[in-house]
Amino acid sequence: MVATVRGILLALLVFGSAALVRELREPLGTGSGSSPSEPVRTMAVAPPAPSPSHPPRPTPSPAPRTAPLPSRVLLDVPFMSQAPTGSWEQPYQDACEEAALLMAHRWVTGTSVTRAEANVELLRMIQFQNDVFGDYRDTSAARSAELFRRFYQSEAVRLVPSAALADVKRELAHGNIVLLPMAGRRLNGPYYRSPGPLYHMLLIRGYDEDTKEFVVNDDGTNTKGEAFRFSSAAIERSWNDWDHEANTLAPPRAPKPMIVVSRNTKP
Repeated sequence: MVATVRGILLALLVFGSAALVRELREPLGTGSGSSPSEPVRTMAVAPPAPSPSHPPRPTPSPAPRTAPLPSRVLLDVPFMSQAPTGSWEQPYQDACEEAALLMAHRWVTGTSVTRAEANVELLRMIQFQNDVFGDYRDTSAARSAELFRRFYQSEAVRLVPSAALADVKRELAHGNIVLLPMAGRRLNGPYYRSPGPLYHMLLIRGYDEDTKEFVVNDDGTNTKGEAFRFSSAAIERSWNDWDHEANTLAPPRAPKPMIVVSRNTKP
C-alpha cells in the first residue's frame, strides 16, 4: 500500500516537471489560439524628448547715474551796459546782443574792458553786421552765434537750436556761460524803460535752486543789471527767438535756442 502511494506521487512529480519544461520552451506570446510561427510583436518606445535649453539671461547692467547738479552756480563774468556812454539813442537802443557777446568774449579771454573800450568795440561790431548781414538790429540766436564766431574769429561758441532750462543749468554747472534770446516785455524788468524792449538778449551766468532764480548780466540797464536775478518762471515764459523773415518774435511754440560760450575751446 505504501509502495503504491509512493509510485503515484513519483509519477505526478515527473509528469508536472515535463509539462513545466515544455511551457517554458514555448516562444513568448504563443499559446492557445496563436501560431507558433507568428513573430513577436514589440512596442517601440520613443526616447524622452530633450528638455528645451534656454541660454542664460544676461544680468542687465544698471543704467549709468548722472551726477546731480550743484544747487547753486555763479560764474564771474564782467559786466557792460549796451549803452556804455550813457546814451540810449540809436545804435545803443538795439545793441543788447552786441553787448552780451562783448561780455562773453571778455570772459573767454579773461580780460577787463572800460566803457570807452566797450563803446568802440560795440560800434565796430555794429558796422561789421551792417556790412555782412545788412542790418544790426534784433539779431537772432543763430545770427548772434555766427557774429561771435566771425567778428572775434573764435570757436568758443556753439548754438544749441532747441533747449530747455535743464540744459541751461547743465551748461552752467560745466563752467560755460549761456546767452538766451528773450521777449523783453515778458521779463517785466524793473529797470527797463516802459514798455521794455520787444526783443532782448540775456547773458546767463548762474542759477540758484533754493530761490528758483537765474543770475544774469542784463546789459539793458546802466549799472543795475550786473548779477541781476530773474525767476526761473520769468526766464521760461520770456525765452523767445527772433524771426528774421517775419521781422518779429518767433511763434511761441518755436524751438528755444541757446548760445553756449566755453573757455575750453580756442577763443
